Amino acid sequence: MIGPQHLPFLITYFDGIDAALSGRLLRAVPPDEPALTNELCALMDADTQRREKLLEFNIDRLNAALAMCGDDMRFDLRIDTHPHNPRMEAFVSQSDLGLIIEYQNHVLPDENWSRAYLLQAKRLYRAGGLGEYDDRSDFRSVDHRQHNRLEAFAERFGEEFFRYILYCPPVPYLTAHTVTKVRALHTRNLSRPIYDYVGGLSLFDYLKKNAGRIDAGIWLTPVTTMPSRILNVHADAFQRASPFSWFFMEHLTNPPARSHRDRARLRAHRGPEDERGKLIRDVVSGDSGAIDEFLRIADGDSALDLPEISVLPKSTITITVSVGASLPPDFRRAMIQ
Repeated sequence: MIGPQHLPFLITYFDGIDAALSGRLLRAVPPDEPALTNELCALMDADTQRREKLLEFNIDRLNAALAMCGDDMRFDLRIDTHPHNPRMEAFVSQSDLGLIIEYQNHVLPDENWSRAYLLQAKRLYRAGGLGEYDDRSDFRSVDHRQHNRLEAFAERFGEEFFRYILYCPPVPYLTAHTVTKVRALHTRNLSRPIYDYVGGLSLFDYLKKNAGRIDAGIWLTPVTTMPSRILNVHADAFQRASPFSWFFMEHLTNPPARSHRDRARLRAHRGPEDERGKLIRDVVSGDSGAIDEFLRIADGDSALDLPEISVLPKSTITITVSVGASLPPDFRRAMIQ
């Protein structure tokens, strides 16, 4: 796993992506969900970052900072676009995406793990469609039939494989009254006993340096809770709703660091992949056989009649954190007697 020496660099990196993307919602006519998802893919793609100079603290600066820690840790990003079979096009979503996070420790291979997600994207709308974002702003593109379908997937395959990814403006760009309410909700949730181990201590340091502020615009939430208004998201902050940067930090720090979350469920991040976990990863990776199996389980024998929701991501983001990859292959593993 990663240590406290790595976390500040990773948080800076993901915060930069969050700020760049969530700032798009401040335009007079904000992009729609497919456009925002395309922008996220561009920001998360290493080659596009370099070519278009999208981030000041980009992937190369991140890896240079990690290299200075001296433990041969490297961070890699890849975007894959899946050419789905034409008969599957009805199930392909343009706004949603797959996410794979994998940790490859060549020195301690027993520590390796991976996690795959299907992410359903929704963006915040201004109240009345005009003016500012306030506590009446909502995720109006969510509908009950779609949400019920996602809940059914969570029941059949496991809640841990599905998330809403919610695109909102950065907190400081909400109305002043709404910012006050959001800060109060964050303070309430963050006053609980979470400051333990690497993840919790890093969050504590982050809050101290930022005057207790969490300004994130991108949030990930379980699909068992239907997105409604902006305050409902922040009421769950660091409980069941995770800011973009900290969603990744939760995966990359030790499970005991999430004492304020459901430990039993999160321990699966480090466990061997069960059949459903492998199936979801293969679906996210665009494997046609896995997609057939997913649809069969989702709707029995009438898989191709799956109604109301596209479930297959057009693109998948793969984040790989590796340790010891530069060592000679025959000498990578630590042989502990």
